[in-house]
Amino acid sequence: MKTTTINNCTLYLADYRDVLPLLGKITAVVADPPYGNDYRQKRSRDKLVKPDTTHAPIVGNAEPFDPAPLLTLAPTVVLWGANYYADRLPANGKWLVWDKRENTTPDDGADVELAWTNLRGVSRMHRQLWRGICRRGEENISRGQRKLHPNQKPAALMDWCLQQAGITDADTVLDTHMGSGTTGLVCLRRGIPFVGCEIDPVHYATAVERLQQEASNHDIDCHSNRGSAMRQLRRSTPWSLTEQQVRVLRAVCEHGCNKLAAHALGVELKTLERMLWLIKPRMPEHRTRLARILAFDRWDRARGGAAP
Repeated sequence: MKTTTINNCTLYLADYRDVLPLLGKITAVVADPPYGNDYRQKRSRDKLVKPDTTHAPIVGNAEPFDPAPLLTLAPTVVLWGANYYADRLPANGKWLVWDKRENTTPDDGADVELAWTNLRGVSRMHRQLWRGICRRGEENISRGQRKLHPNQKPAALMDWCLQQAGITDADTVLDTHMGSGTTGLVCLRRGIPFVGCEIDPVHYATAVERLQQEASNHDIDCHSNRGSAMRQLRRSTPWSLTEQQVRVLRAVCEHGCNKLAAHALGVELKTLERMLWLIKPRMPEHRTRLARILAFDRWDRARGGAAP
């Protein structure tokens, strides 16, 4: 067993069952366990991503997955890929749905991914394009990002997932199958205590490196009051700002270049100008309005610019 602590995150190179006796109170389990369908991508058209044959295989994916041990670990449980083992889960009304196609044509992969929860309420959907090299968000290839895990989830999806589950910094999140550490990355940004377990040393090393880099960026931002205000703003809004977006907004506030910044952020120029108008004088006082602007921009672009 190996342990690495990065700010509010503790990562274990071990089977989660061996780690449980060492843990204190866990209030939420958010995991993407092996689906038990022996799935592994055989090829990739993403020239900037190592072929998936070089990714470490998913341990435990060649055998049926039993979710029962996870269901009693915490008051809140969110399990991705649950449609593959739904017959072994309790009936529940609230499922989380990830639309990976955003009205593009289907391909050999699934159009959506599903997460089972033990929460009350209606099912909800997160729309974010994720097919091959076409990945919207901070993992976009134009930002120099590469795929780190065969079943990697986008950070924006896991951030939305935590919001849907009502998880705050008063909780402690356990990810029993950490993979490349996306859930830990989001928890690090939000200041939520996180415990991640990964049995594969290759994926564990990826998660450690990823969170250490994020923590380093976080520490750099701490030297700036503007960076601190932006982090508070990001954590308080339903449309979270990534570290890349924070750096771009800070640069715009200092040097201009609005068109380049709008392109880097993936928003319309008019949206960026409205964001800057709110941010420059008193950032923390305009959290709700900024969230509405970001939400409207996504709504507006998704519908071709039609007014609500």
